Amino acid sequence: MQKTYIDVTQKPTPEQIKMLEKAEKLPAVPDDDCPELSKDELFQFRRISGEKRAAAQ
Repeated sequence: MQKTYIDVTQKPTPEQIKMLEKAEKLPAVPDDDCPELSKDELFQFRRISGEKRAAAQ
């Protein structure tokens, strides 16, 4: 795993753009820190996200 810090107040460099484009094409791989969610967990996440969005409006 590689950690890279990006200053979001600056425009990305060409190297950073290439890195992000490459990362975008990688598959999501569940692990112990971030296990794959079940269909019920995904549904709950979606429901709560919708409620928060509605409350923010």
